Amino acid sequence: QHKMKLVVFFFLGIWFFSTPSRANTIYVDANASGTEDGTQDHPYSNFKDALNDPSLTSGDAIAAAPGTYSGDDNTNLEVNPSLSLVFMVNGNDEVLIDLGNKDVGFLKVTSTGLPFDVDGYTFKNQADNSKNPVLSFDSTEATTVSACYFKNIGFAVSMINVQAMTVQGSTFEHCHSKDQDGPCLFCQDTAGSIVTSHFEDSRGKKGGAIYIDDTPKGSAVKLLFVNFIGNEAEKQGGGLYVALGNVSVVSSTFTNNSASGDDDGSGGGLYSEVPITLTAVVFEYNTATKEGGGIALESTPSSSSSQLASSSFQSLQVNDNMAPVGGGIHISSLSPVFISNSKIIGNFAYDEDKGKGGGLYIDDSSDIVTIDDTTIAQNSAAEKGGGIYINGPSSSALIQVRSGCIIEKNTAVKSGGGVELAGPVIYAGFSGSTIDYNIVTADDGVGGGLLLKGSAVVSDCLLEGNVAEYGGGVEIDQSGLITFVDNTFTLNNATKNGGGMRITTSSGVLVKGGDFTGNNGAEGAGVYIGPSLPVEFASVAFSDNSASKSGGAIYLSGSSQESIAGVNLVKIRNCDLFDTFNEAIYSANGGELVLDETCTVPGLHLSDSSVSLCGCSVQEASITNLYLDANQGSFLTDSSIQLNGNFNWRAGEIYGVDSKTCETGLKTGFNGTDYSIDSPPTLTILGTGLVGTGSDTLNSREIDWAITSSINLATDLLDLGDGTITVDGRFTLTESQSVQCGTMYNYGTLQMEQGSVIDGTLVQKGTMEIRYSSVPDEDTVLASVGTNDIEGGKIVVYAPSPTPLSEGDSFAVLEWAHHSGTYGSLDLHSNLDDDTKGTLTYLTNALKVNIVHGGGGTGAGAIVGIVFGVLIFLALVTAGGFYYARQRARNSYGELDESSQGFGEGIKVLGGESAPVEGGEQQSG
Repeated sequence: QHKMKLVVFFFLGIWFFSTPSRANTIYVDANASGTEDGTQDHPYSNFKDALNDPSLTSGDAIAAAPGTYSGDDNTNLEVNPSLSLVFMVNGNDEVLIDLGNKDVGFLKVTSTGLPFDVDGYTFKNQADNSKNPVLSFDSTEATTVSACYFKNIGFAVSMINVQAMTVQGSTFEHCHSKDQDGPCLFCQDTAGSIVTSHFEDSRGKKGGAIYIDDTPKGSAVKLLFVNFIGNEAEKQGGGLYVALGNVSVVSSTFTNNSASGDDDGSGGGLYSEVPITLTAVVFEYNTATKEGGGIALESTPSSSSSQLASSSFQSLQVNDNMAPVGGGIHISSLSPVFISNSKIIGNFAYDEDKGKGGGLYIDDSSDIVTIDDTTIAQNSAAEKGGGIYINGPSSSALIQVRSGCIIEKNTAVKSGGGVELAGPVIYAGFSGSTIDYNIVTADDGVGGGLLLKGSAVVSDCLLEGNVAEYGGGVEIDQSGLITFVDNTFTLNNATKNGGGMRITTSSGVLVKGGDFTGNNGAEGAGVYIGPSLPVEFASVAFSDNSASKSGGAIYLSGSSQESIAGVNLVKIRNCDLFDTFNEAIYSANGGELVLDETCTVPGLHLSDSSVSLCGCSVQEASITNLYLDANQGSFLTDSSIQLNGNFNWRAGEIYGVDSKTCETGLKTGFNGTDYSIDSPPTLTILGTGLVGTGSDTLNSREIDWAITSSINLATDLLDLGDGTITVDGRFTLTESQSVQCGTMYNYGTLQMEQGSVIDGTLVQKGTMEIRYSSVPDEDTVLASVGTNDIEGGKIVVYAPSPTPLSEGDSFAVLEWAHHSGTYGSLDLHSNLDDDTKGTLTYLTNALKVNIVHGGGGTGAGAIVGIVFGVLIFLALVTAGGFYYARQRARNSYGELDESSQGFGEGIKVLGGESAPVEGGEQQSG
């Protein structure tokens, strides 16, 4: 009798062979009686007799009728190695193999090299911790277990050296063997598929349900539409353990599985020692007692040609898993790992002392880990790295978080709410991603969005709404070159320092492009910079950042002024800072600050800091001890610099260095590196305020100053060397103050108070006010100028108020080294009382004299002509006004008598009711 067996699949599956034609079918019925010959009419009552049927040949089938089969004749059966058989069900009801709670198996097939099927059987009641598999296949070819049900089993199926395994449409429940790896299904040197099957409530040593140890060369094991629910491993791999081989899992679920080993409970859902492919797999509510609540990948390189070159995690959902470390996924892989289009949500790394990587933990032994288009959200870490924790240092790791990633609403207690890079790696890159609304909860917590302790590149990312005590958006600590390109930092908050970013130590930080908007912090709402190595901001916009204390945009802080040289170099070029609360830039003991190119700074506070200004506009500045020194690497260049608005420059020094120039890139060329410069830079002061203080010297060598507002010099000496000062506003030298310069151009108002000195050439085109606060001593010089070049300006002299001049007072108003120029004018404000009469002698030339009445009186005077040497004014005072006339004056360069000479004699108050008028006509004023 020749029959074909048609196998009907109740689940989607993959077959590796076609069922051959059968010469015979042997029938078995547990309820059979009478004659038993294996025919359909006279079936055998047990499987042992069926297997011993003399007519049984390869390709035959054994068909069992519904019923319960138990006892010695239905256990520990062995198949002749020459047979290829199909065990099938003859009927619609259950065929139950009851193993009687003993350590016995049902069927053992060895070395047939032929196909073998078991289809539709139910196996129950094997002893826990059994050593004997219910179904054991060794060195077979196409071997199929289909539509079978295993329940209360110790060890269900063993596949060793099977060339084409298929486990399909089968269910494994409550398979318990604490000493057995993979009590539901153990695979070794086996290839094939596990399809539409269910593994539940099973417990094993490694692999609570399945253990896979290697696949033949060029082959693989594929799991498709497989469910793992509530399984537990004594060690690793609550649902599945992969020790070696090429394994992929597709469209499957791992739910409520656990790895419970005290010291090695890793991979609550899945544990793999080799690269693995996971596609559209769900890991939910799995737990591990060590690491990797959902997945633990701890692969190492292997010479086995059957191994995958890398791991691929695509379209995963890793949700609500728990472990002390790596709540969702733990990766320690020396082979590349690629994660894409996945969701890692709600996982928890719960250990208070070492709880790192709430969503994902990447160990320092890892090679390449790339994450694309993946959401990592609402994960928590009891210590560090709420979303991702990248351990370091590592000499091999290359980590990339790329386009479309969302890292949001993660929480860590101590640091790295979104991501923590804990040490140097070969490369860490974050690009095209959103890192938002992550939080670090501890009082001294750092890095709400990112904590970077190693080299990294962050580009085209949005960092929004992250929160920490320090470094709300990003915290940069320890070493490594960090580069930020075209990122947006917005609405981040630091309770203390660095709302958008906080930099403490680094081998260098470059922030290029992008913006800091609406960030908040006590100090450094946009960026806080502590003692660190060079930091550069290029073409960055700072707006609407708010500091409750100082540094709305940037706060620069150093440990000491001595640390300036090469330690704190902060360069800001072509940046806009506006609408910032509490000083856009605040620098206290902050080292070297470079404002380069076309920066606009609405508020600047500098204290004991070194600064280089290149083509910048600065408003609302408060400056104390500003250092620009070649030895410290600071410089002004030939670009223009502006200080706008109200500022207070309270002491210290400013130097221009002619051996350096503005650079377009990050330059740290201090300590002897020279750059050419065509001309001295220009410092344009547009605001109002104080420059210098006390008895300090304000050194400003090799810098040209341009003053277009009202500036008071508040230091004893302003030393510009050979530089120039251009006054287009008001520049005030108070008592005994001096300016040393090459040339001062006065187009505005130059106010010189008693005892002030300009050591240089004064080109006088504006107004020069000379004021004295008290009646001078004999021969006192009110104001001194080295060289005078009057070009039509006006000099106004104010007498003291309310103290009047007295008879016999003698002093000099101005003292010139030499003079050349055109006509100017002299105004004399006497402020003398009505009872004082005197003569004023003024020592200069080429001045037109105007009368400025004091006390409302009237008087007469004389029009003054050109006098080469001494011009003496005789003033008969009535009602507070000047009366003056020309005396001994000539219209040519003739000899003057002795009494009219004496260069520098100045103003002298003479007694008498009147004075003669010689050589000119007295006229009323």
